[in-house]
Amino acid sequence: MEKFVWSEGIENYINALSSGSSVPGGGSAAAAVAAFGCGLALMAIATTLKLKSTNPAFIAPLQNVENALKTSLEKLKNFVTEDSAVYQKYLETKKAAKADPSVSINPALKEIAVVPINCALECMAVMKETEKVKSGISPVIISDMNCADHMLRAALKCCVENMKINLPYVKEAAVEEMLKQTIEQAVKAAEVL
Repeated sequence: MEKFVWSEGIENYINALSSGSSVPGGGSAAAAVAAFGCGLALMAIATTLKLKSTNPAFIAPLQNVENALKTSLEKLKNFVTEDSAVYQKYLETKKAAKADPSVSINPALKEIAVVPINCALECMAVMKETEKVKSGISPVIISDMNCADHMLRAALKCCVENMKINLPYVKEAAVEEMLKQTIEQAVKAAEVL
């Protein structure tokens, strides 16, 4: 089977995900799926912008959304590794707390709760942006934009699962409230079609 230059990185990530190690896990995978969805939406926009048949009235809106999604994509890519890093830190802190009861795991719990919140908020921002231009996407590439939307919704649902599992452990009222609000928003956004 033919290999592409980019396929090695994806294979390495999938192998790490399926290795049985605690990192990367579901939060990282959710961010990766969100990044795939955002990237695919960018491809659909870029392809539409190249076509001579594109409605001139949609060019500026497509370019504006393209710029916004490029920023979102960088954030989502960072969440893929950030989720693993904060979870690894949590595991280390938990181990240290067993050895020394004066060590608090609350800061680490806050960190692992915040990443899926941020990822969910970014997913919703990308979905809102793509909705602005979906009707202007070329029919030859609309299936990719639809697939991007499905990926973003799936990632959002995964973020909800991560937020729900973190909710009972968070001891900071502001973070707990942020989790509750983001879960509510994300559930609604993921279900709207």
